[in-house]
Amino acid sequence: MKLFKVLASRGGRIVFDERIRASCPREARARLKERLRAESLVGIVYSITEIPLEILREIVDARTAELALRGPRRRVDVPRLLDAAVEHRLAPLTARVEALEAARGRTGNAGQSANRFDAFTPPTPAPANAAITGDNAAQRRAITGPNWREIRAHYRRTRSPKQTAALFNVPLNTLKARIRREGWAR
Repeated sequence: MKLFKVLASRGGRIVFDERIRASCPREARARLKERLRAESLVGIVYSITEIPLEILREIVDARTAELALRGPRRRVDVPRLLDAAVEHRLAPLTARVEALEAARGRTGNAGQSANRFDAFTPPTPAPANAAITGDNAAQRRAITGPNWREIRAHYRRTRSPKQTAALFNVPLNTLKARIRREGWAR
């Protein structure tokens, strides 16, 4: 069970301000409806905040230890204790985020890709002598366009437009239209 702080208002007037023990926020919301005797929460502005019990326990333990060591006259700065406890809990996450940001800085990727799209900048054409790395047929087809002779030969062997379109990376409907228009089925 968790402890939730629930605050609800209707028409600018607070109608509920209590702590509720529940297993999840959904259950806390259901208990809020029960306590308000409402069928729905329409018209009610509410906030359900989980109170982390382990942090509260740490604060109470720290307060108890301080009072035991220094006596009852000394005043304890509870917000400072709370901040310290939260910071202690978040230390591993903060270290991880810092490590990720440092790694990003080393690779030179500052959050944007080098080829960012801008609708107001005209596209720069690829150089005419752009080299094709390796013997990648798909990459070659993307630059030169589909080889319809090869596509027709494969279609006539398999009689499957889906297989042919998938193999040559051509839209299926484009292939079907070409089959119909050029009479490949004969």
